[in-house]
Amino acid sequence: MLLKVSRPKGSRATLYNPVMKARCVAAVVLAFAAMFANAQVEQIAAAYRRQSSAVQAGDLRALFSTFAPDAYVIDLKGRKMPITELRDWWTPHLKAKDASFTVKSIRLLSSTRDSATVRITRELRFTGRVNVATFEDTWLKTKTGWLLAHGQAVRS
Repeated sequence: MLLKVSRPKGSRATLYNPVMKARCVAAVVLAFAAMFANAQVEQIAAAYRRQSSAVQAGDLRALFSTFAPDAYVIDLKGRKMPITELRDWWTPHLKAKDASFTVKSIRLLSSTRDSATVRITRELRFTGRVNVATFEDTWLKTKTGWLLAHGQAVRS
């Protein structure tokens, strides 16, 4: 039995009305989509927190456990850095006593059930230097959690 919405006399605002029924279904679908997107962003934010903890601990292995095996980053000059180059870059920087990685903001740009693209602004500190940059990162959902597949620097 369909739920009947109370309405003023003469109005057609019931779930028997196809237009109202479509609007109600659309509202429910949008609500579930928003909950799904919020859950994805929170799970990806947790992966960034793991990266931050790994940087502060100087733990290269923990840092790269959040990366897909074929991950890469494209810098502002358009140069593609595969995961091997990323490891080489991070190795000396993680040895700095003041190394830190902080996410300042994160925004979902697009998503599917098993991938999501976010725009993050992050602050990276090491050896007295501070770099604030914005990236568009694409994450893949795997059986073990979200892994960073690739990133594109958009502003530094």
